[in-house]
Amino acid sequence: MLIQSLFESLRDFFGSIVLEYKISIGDVIALLAFAFAIYQFRKQLAIAREDRELHQREEWFLQVIVLPHLENIDEFYSDLINEVSNECGGLRNLNTTILRQEDIVAHKANAIRDNQVMINKFFDELEPLVRAYDNNLGQSVADLTLELHDECSDILDDYTNNERVENIRSILLHHKQRLLSLLGRAMSLN
Repeated sequence: MLIQSLFESLRDFFGSIVLEYKISIGDVIALLAFAFAIYQFRKQLAIAREDRELHQREEWFLQVIVLPHLENIDEFYSDLINEVSNECGGLRNLNTTILRQEDIVAHKANAIRDNQVMINKFFDELEPLVRAYDNNLGQSVADLTLELHDECSDILDDYTNNERVENIRSILLHHKQRLLSLLGRAMSLN
């Protein structure tokens, strides 16, 4: 009985409360301001999330691709410069001895193939990592690889040109600079 009387008194209490709904212009403005604040908050959260994801992506690119391969890039280009210089010297020595032209052409073809194998071995490791970051960037690295093939082949084809042989280092270092510039620019573009 006590519970029933308590229940009836609560029902009477809540039934006696009369709510009047009067909406003023101030209430509408406050409601719109609150809705706008929620919208701005969500928008800023989305922008911050995108920035964080971009930063994480750039950090991954820097930590996984660029920094671990910097030493390898330096070593690769140094070895390539030495290899191409030695091959040009070897071709010049063959040219001064009495050998058939076919022997010189065969030696040149072997030297070009060896350089291409060396280039492919290095870029076959780097290109897929770069392509995982950005497909277009990976294609640019593949294009640079082909240009390096062509550059080394042209140098070895023109081994009798003193000016070109003397500039092997600057030609290949320019290519290295283009590769590093491409990798650095990739981080700033995203």
